[in-house]
Amino acid sequence: MTTFNRSLADDNPPYWLWGPLLFSLFYFMQTIIDFNTTSMGDFAVIVLNYCLFILLYAKTIHVRGDKVIPWLFTLTIFIALTTYFTFGSQSLFGYVAFIAGYTLNVKKSFTMLIAIWCAIFISGYYFSQSHPYFLIPALLITAALFGFGFFTQRDTKFRLKEQANKKQLTQLAAIAERERIARDLHDVVGHSLSSIALKSELAEKYLAAGNHDKAGLEINEVASLSREVLSEIRQAVSGLKKQNLAEGLDKLIKELAKHDFKVAYENSLSIIHSGVESAIVLIFTEAVTNILRHSKGNNVAIKLFQSESFIHIRIANNGRVKEFQHGNGLHGMTERCKELNGTIEISSKSGFALTIKLPKGI
Repeated sequence: MTTFNRSLADDNPPYWLWGPLLFSLFYFMQTIIDFNTTSMGDFAVIVLNYCLFILLYAKTIHVRGDKVIPWLFTLTIFIALTTYFTFGSQSLFGYVAFIAGYTLNVKKSFTMLIAIWCAIFISGYYFSQSHPYFLIPALLITAALFGFGFFTQRDTKFRLKEQANKKQLTQLAAIAERERIARDLHDVVGHSLSSIALKSELAEKYLAAGNHDKAGLEINEVASLSREVLSEIRQAVSGLKKQNLAEGLDKLIKELAKHDFKVAYENSLSIIHSGVESAIVLIFTEAVTNILRHSKGNNVAIKLFQSESFIHIRIANNGRVKEFQHGNGLHGMTERCKELNGTIEISSKSGFALTIKLPKGI
């Protein structure tokens, strides 16, 4: 099993690290009981040993992974030796057991627990004459705190995994949002810019022919389209753009008619989700943009209908397509269909044809 490469001090507040040391004051219990028979020299050594324990503890809680093992052994041996002066040392073994359970993997932590128990038995045998008030509390305390440390490690691992998953989800959401903005900008703004370019070219032709009135009308439409582009950019970036299917298709059909395309339009869809409507409009927008840019035909057929389980969408143009490449626009349409669990077929055998099938109920 892998090492839990964290220290007790990682991400834990100071009171969680130092508050439990309040119970280590039981170390002085025997000294207080036998105060009248304890010499000043022994008392000074007992206090000094406690201070050294605090220093070793302060260092050990900041050591990560397997590097903590030498410090745990040092603490264990040191506490065992302090038993010579007071069997109040029983209260200190538990801190080593907790750190072992929290920091090490299962195999190494149980090995460390056995080492702590051996130290308790040895120090109890040599220094406390196997005193029951030393052995039994020491064994129980170390077992309980070891288990507490062991399960605290599991809880910490679970919490860290959740945090990592949330961070990953946040990153994926950010990537998805960037891709959505890129698709929306390409489909919506790309269409508008294409229209602006076409109208600008038309205005230039009218000016060259001396037809200033028609040129002025085209220039006014360019200005109007420019304002729409600014609004669409803001909506695409903010993710607030929701388009009505009928209105969106009506606008695209009028755009095709202005460029001398005859449009056959049929829509028998019932009410569908607004998000799906927006996706369909954006798909049609990109398809119309490709027709306006590249088609040499003059007819466009648009049909939307539904079967028992699916929504069917088709747009076809009679223009001839010699070379067909999947650019950003077609890639964006494919991604939108995937997001709706649908399929898309693109054909260029008899002009340009786009066939989409989306499941109902999305």
